[in-house]
Amino acid sequence: MQNISVQTKINKRELISLALILINFFISRVVVFKFLNPFAISYLGLFLGSINFYFCALATAIGLFTKLSGIYLGKYLLSIFFMLIINIFMSGKKKLFVKAFCIFLSAIFSALIFSGGGNFILFVNIIECFLIFFLVYIFNPAFNFFYSNQTNLNTDDLISIAVVLGTTIAGTNDFYIGNLCVLNISLIFILFIIGNNYGSSYSSMFGLILGIILNLCGLINFNEIVIIAACGIFCGVFKNKLANIITLAFAAPTIIFYIQPSLMKKNLLLEFFICTSLFFLLPTEFVTKKNKLENEYLDYIKNTVNYRLKSFGDSFKKLAVTFNSISEKKPSLDRKDISKLIDNIAVKTCNNCSMKKFCWENNFYDTYQTVFSILSACEKKGYVTINNIADDFRTNCVNLAKFVDTTNKLFEIYKINLAWNNKIIESRELISQQLFGVSDVINNLADELNLDMRFDNTLEEKISAALEKFNFESITAIKNKNNRYEVVINFKSHTDKSTIKKISSILSNELNKNIMLDKQTFIGEFSVLKFVERQRFFVTTGVSRLTKIDSNESGDCYSVMELKNNQFALVLSDGMGSGSRAKTESVATVELFEDFMEAGFDKNIAIKMINSILVLKSNEDSFSTLDICFIDLFNGSGEFIKTGATTSFLFRDGFLQTIKSSSLPIGILNNIEYEFFSKKFRNGDIIIMMTDGVFDTIENISDKKKWLLDLLITLDSNNPQDISDYIIENAKRESKNIIKDDMTILVGRIWEKI
Repeated sequence: MQNISVQTKINKRELISLALILINFFISRVVVFKFLNPFAISYLGLFLGSINFYFCALATAIGLFTKLSGIYLGKYLLSIFFMLIINIFMSGKKKLFVKAFCIFLSAIFSALIFSGGGNFILFVNIIECFLIFFLVYIFNPAFNFFYSNQTNLNTDDLISIAVVLGTTIAGTNDFYIGNLCVLNISLIFILFIIGNNYGSSYSSMFGLILGIILNLCGLINFNEIVIIAACGIFCGVFKNKLANIITLAFAAPTIIFYIQPSLMKKNLLLEFFICTSLFFLLPTEFVTKKNKLENEYLDYIKNTVNYRLKSFGDSFKKLAVTFNSISEKKPSLDRKDISKLIDNIAVKTCNNCSMKKFCWENNFYDTYQTVFSILSACEKKGYVTINNIADDFRTNCVNLAKFVDTTNKLFEIYKINLAWNNKIIESRELISQQLFGVSDVINNLADELNLDMRFDNTLEEKISAALEKFNFESITAIKNKNNRYEVVINFKSHTDKSTIKKISSILSNELNKNIMLDKQTFIGEFSVLKFVERQRFFVTTGVSRLTKIDSNESGDCYSVMELKNNQFALVLSDGMGSGSRAKTESVATVELFEDFMEAGFDKNIAIKMINSILVLKSNEDSFSTLDICFIDLFNGSGEFIKTGATTSFLFRDGFLQTIKSSSLPIGILNNIEYEFFSKKFRNGDIIIMMTDGVFDTIENISDKKKWLLDLLITLDSNNPQDISDYIIENAKRESKNIIKDDMTILVGRIWEKI
């Protein structure tokens, strides 16, 4: 694959070199005032020090032979001879001034030798030498452009390329295919290429410069300069090839008819037809090099970043697998541990005993089995007494009390070690879960970067035309991974609300979508507006809270979050107990969830990581409930996630749906289990989430669902804040103002904008 790529690059460079040699030939055929050709020597001089110089010199000499003769031809051939000598001693790349100075010396010596015609000829030759020196600087940007993958043109590049191509086209002035002029076909074709790639402003300037060059060469008059410049405008009005061809087909005859009707000939129309046909039939990749290279460059960057992110993600995943597979938890002592424990007991109790030989050598098997059974009893009860020991062993053992005491002490130490070993393994498992989570986040980010997202140039042109009256700097239009429009507009000054509203309206009409402002940022004097498709659904929320009697702080915590990709989340957590400790647990749970979601973690991984953090946080019990409702604001789909949370409700069309779970709170078990409940939300749905303190306060009411439904039906308001206030006030009234636990009610109302 690499060899093929290298070969392609070599072939491409050889083709460019061949094209530049041909340009030398045509430029050398351009004669100004019937005897001057400063262009040929200047352009040839740029090849000094390169391997192509000799071929270019030959092409230049042949071109000069076709147009000049006598002393005029001899002067330029002598300049080429001097440059051949200089090239022998010039190796590698030299500074542009060095090349220009060497070219100037070659030209000035030749001019002095061939100035026998008098002072006027000498004066003209010297002026030409200085012109040759300056033309080197004019030609150099075009020379560099042809040898590079550069796609963006600045003013210097434009002028340089226009001069080079203008003189090249001028050199084809007496080339015909039948009765068709190559100059005319080449001129229109180049204007189409420039216009299609860089727009009408560049193509019109290009046409003007080409016209001036051709006029200096005596090939066209002033009126034709105006015609060429005007045609350049219409060659780049649109980014679409066919649209530009049709536009020029209507505009060019009109311009020619009004400016110089004598040009309206059959041959010109045929030349125009051939040129436009050639331009239309050429592959888009050939005539739109700019977009192709940009997309290739973006693909290269995207693939490189994607590969590196995937590598990082896989590394974290392998590390997680390693942590997870190092060792497994042991529920109790295994045979190996018991054997080691028996050895330790024998060393500490029997090492200096007079009966050691009798017990551990003569009756090793019986002694070992007896001690093993003693440890089994110890494991069941947690300790062993003399009464748990077999009669034969009690009779033979002379240090029975010491044996029992040592066994209990060593067994307790082994139990503590086992507990700590399992704790370490639990920590490794939790770290493994977190590493898996980091791996997933990195891989998800890589997948997002790998989406096939392209800038829509046609759409940008369309929007630019619609917003022409607004003084914007640039417009970028894309379709994101969800196939929704995003438009970013840069203004050089701050934009007021009325202008933003007008732009939103225009964008909505142009895109046939409901467009709204997503965000506005200020970078120095620039105002950057990002417009997106307006979501279909919106959520308004309300929350009411009461603290447990004799408590200063509520142990409940809630959050309302607007997430990426038009997701909305209602989050409610109830810490264990009440007061400051419960508040600490619930606040930590909610804040961690917010941080993980904003960082781009998947919700499942976020919950698992919060659970692992709470498990590792303290040796004491540390847990809290987590109640989450996700809502997709575009399509109305959603889901409830519950870990130990009390029942939530969905009020729709006078009916009350329950969402209940029997899962444990977060932070109790290493491997948390939680329940999902999918829902499809509609306009007017009311979501009611609460902590268990609400129903604990009204424990005297048997049918709590009916009690809540009656409240919602009797309340003459759809405002979420009114609903939460009404429910909590009635709960307080039912409890006779005795608040047994912290109460928090979070209400969300979904409404659809049509």
